[in-house]
Order: sequence, then structure tokens, then C-alpha cells
Amino acid sequence: MTLLAQSFNSSAMRGHLVNKDWAKLTDTVSYDPPDEVKRFLARAVLVYGIPFQYLVPDERMLPTESVRFFFLDPGWIAIMIQGATSIGRLDAQDTVLDTTMRHLALEQAMVDAALVRGNGRDIGEPQAQAAQWPLTGFLLRSGVVDGWQGVEMKAYGADGVELAPLRIDRLAPDILLCIFNGKVAHMTVKQPPEGLHFGLSPVGNGQYQRLSLRKVTEKDGAVQPGEQIQKAGDGSRPIDAPMRSGKGRPTRVVRVAELAALFQQRLTELKQAPSVFTSGEFGVEMVESPGLVDFKLGAGNKNE
Repeated sequence: MTLLAQSFNSSAMRGHLVNKDWAKLTDTVSYDPPDEVKRFLARAVLVYGIPFQYLVPDERMLPTESVRFFFLDPGWIAIMIQGATSIGRLDAQDTVLDTTMRHLALEQAMVDAALVRGNGRDIGEPQAQAAQWPLTGFLLRSGVVDGWQGVEMKAYGADGVELAPLRIDRLAPDILLCIFNGKVAHMTVKQPPEGLHFGLSPVGNGQYQRLSLRKVTEKDGAVQPGEQIQKAGDGSRPIDAPMRSGKGRPTRVVRVAELAALFQQRLTELKQAPSVFTSGEFGVEMVESPGLVDFKLGAGNKNE
């Protein structure tokens, strides 16, 4: 850092150092390091290059199929930046100069940290002008990380506003690290959109059930067409899917006409049956949307 500073009005700065004129020293010092240095310090704020065992000292702190939320310690980050910029310090005067320079370095690194993701941002993703404390995030260790290559994460503050992601990285096949610009109060993890499909839930012995139904009539109050009106876990009776019989083994072939009749019967019981139940309504009822896990810090988690 001293070597960087000495390229700017060196004689004036050394005069202020000798006279211990700290106010004028601060006004004299200018901070404009090479882009490579800026990029390195910005990534350091987001703990790039930090050995994983420093982040998680014991494997028991992050067991399989778990998520751990965290705050980045601003004091720890500041000291790390100070250490990274201490190269070139030769004497006591350089130490005083570094005291001024390291604050400028940290301020610039926080601004540049918001740009680290660069072209890796998703369309519509919020972008911060500069990283602002508190910086928070989570570590997720799960087969979901390995199995869902396009898994989507969104985090929100206490005010419900979506937070800008500063870092989203897979540290291992099953470990994901995310850091957001602000305090996370609510987070969602969702299957990729291509996870949308037709489907039934297996119950064993070659049998399948439909656990949820969707509204297929016009808007009724706050319930929009396509929204679930019978959900898994709400106490409703699942619909057993009629399957074609095989020679002593399951065929995994659905009797579509019979299943459609069961859908129509249940919708009639719920007073949500359309006047005509066509292949379109059948398709809506068979849709399985991508899975979503909803985390609300300090509250129970909700799976949909």
C-alpha cells in the first residue's frame, strides 16, 4: 500500500508525515491502484480465496442436508484488507500512511464488490451500487446443489425488498455459498423452471396419487385460475390414480379417462368443477410446478 501511495505527490506526503499533520496527509493521499489490485481486494471482501476450513472449521458445523445462515464480520474483513495491503511497509512513517490508505482501500473494495458478479448476473437480478454492511448469506450442503444445476435462490430483507446477490458459488459438488447485500430475513430456494412437468406422487407397490388440485374455473374472490385449491398436507384426501394392470408387476401406465373422472368428481365436491372438463383442464390438474423451499429466519420453514 505504501508503494501505491508513494506514486502520488510523494514529497508532500512525507512532509506531512514528518510534521505529523494528519489532516493534510489525508487530503494529500490519493488512492487509485491498478485494476488487478482493485479486483483482488473486492473479491477478498466476498471471501474469495479464503480456505474453506477457515469458513467452516469443523464438518459438524455444516452436516449433510443442512443450511447455515451467517453474518460477515466487518472487523474481520477490515483486518484482512489491512493485511493484504501491508506489502511495502518499511518504517513507522509507512505505518502511519497505511492507517490512512487502508480505509480508502476498504471503501473502494466495498464499491467494487458489487461488481464482482459482472456478466454472471441473472436477468432481472437486483444490483447494488456498493456493498453495504451488514453482509449476510448462507451455506447450503445438500444433494439439491448437485442434483439441481440451475437451482434459483432469492433473498429478501425485513421490508420484503429483494436483496442483491454479491456472490453465488458452488464450493463443492454439494455445497453452495451465497452472500447478499443486506440482512437476509426471508429466502427461497427453487428448482429450475425446466422442472415444470406432469406428475403423480409414488406411494409404493406401483401405486401413485395426486396430492393437489388447481382451480380451473374463473377467478373467485382472491383465488386465481391455476392456483392450488387442495394442497398436500392440508388434510385433504389424495386421489388414487387408476393404473393399467400388468402381468404380476406395475406398468406405470395411467388410465387417463378414469383419472380425469376422479378429478372432475373431486372438483365437484369442492364446488370448483368447470362446466366442461376437457384435456386442457386435465393438463392443468396434472402440472407439477418446480419445488420450492421457503426459509423465514426466526420462523418455521415452509415447503411447497
